[in-house]
Amino acid sequence: MTFTILDLNEIFLDKKGRRRVKEKRNEFYNRIILDSRPELLEEALRKYSFLSVKSAISSVQQEAESEEITEKEVIEKQISLTERGLQYIIDRIKSGEKEIKHVDLVNLNRIISPESYKKHPNSYRRTELLVGKHAPPKPEEVASLMEQLLYILNEVESNSIVKAAYAHHELVRIHPFSDGNGRVARLLENWILMSNLYVPTYIAQEERGRYIRLLSNSFSEINRTGKITDMTLEFFYFTLEREERSLNELLEKVPYS
Repeated sequence: MTFTILDLNEIFLDKKGRRRVKEKRNEFYNRIILDSRPELLEEALRKYSFLSVKSAISSVQQEAESEEITEKEVIEKQISLTERGLQYIIDRIKSGEKEIKHVDLVNLNRIISPESYKKHPNSYRRTELLVGKHAPPKPEEVASLMEQLLYILNEVESNSIVKAAYAHHELVRIHPFSDGNGRVARLLENWILMSNLYVPTYIAQEERGRYIRLLSNSFSEINRTGKITDMTLEFFYFTLEREERSLNELLEKVPYS
């Protein structure tokens, strides 16, 4: 079966759930603006920063456990690199540049997975891969697929959480790099969320099995049917859940006076 990018316009999530999360996002910003207390803003920023760090740590833990990496020094180094990747995203958002480019994804891979970058500097992978039971596209197809993905992310209108989950799902499915794809995908998800005034998400330790299972099941069904099924939508609802949890954590720390 020919490898094709999913149609973002065919992905729909329950409006009630999306509206509830959007209202929580608006409530968070309203509390900061309407309360007009400097210490409240400082607390919100501290919690926001904590979520970013938590995202970096959990992202690395997914990779470390899947590769059975237990050395503390290696994990700490990877967490530091992933935090640098988050800072790269924040700097790009602050610059006012809206478009996500190929060079941005390559730079993220260079930052968080320097060994992978050295194998294929300034480019996507040039070798074939097998990720569990999933066979990503051949190397010669990757550049074109990534071009399509970035066009969709930059030009196609959609709900921000849906688009963030879509970016995460499709980047992992394409697997454009020889290593570090999961971390780049999770950073890309947060880039889209943060660009649209949502907050960083993370995958809790106890959710790791569910996360891997959701992606694996989704990829298998797409490979089998060529269509978006409930298996794929479950991954998108998982992203919605994680965003709502992050917002709930912030709201707990930023109460009205």
